[in-house]
Amino acid sequence: MYNLADLDFEPTENISEIQTEEILVLRDQLWMNGSHSIQAADLDEILTDEFYYVGTEHFVVKGKSSFYKGLIVVAAKDKLIEYLIRIIRLDDARSVFILPKNQQNMLLRLDDEGSLMLYKHE
Repeated sequence: MYNLADLDFEPTENISEIQTEEILVLRDQLWMNGSHSIQAADLDEILTDEFYYVGTEHFVVKGKSSFYKGLIVVAAKDKLIEYLIRIIRLDDARSVFILPKNQQNMLLRLDDEGSLMLYKHE
């Protein structure tokens, strides 16, 4: 499993199961709102908050149920942008989702091909 080891995230942030569930519900709601593709060069304009939840897209399906088995961390904006640009340039992108920690009206998803998709709720 991809563990975000290359991302310099905030190690003191512990995300509870309840917070994880709330983050995943918000992610799903924003994901359904449509999207448009963005370029890595646009990241500084789009990521305006100081801290972000970054989660791996790792789900396990058993029967009709899906369980989240990924990792969610909190990363500072500058470290997150450096990380995203680095893995896209190295062609080492893995599916992750990104939500602002405070302003929760947008979702940014990076897929395995290095495409960035922005989902916003106005």
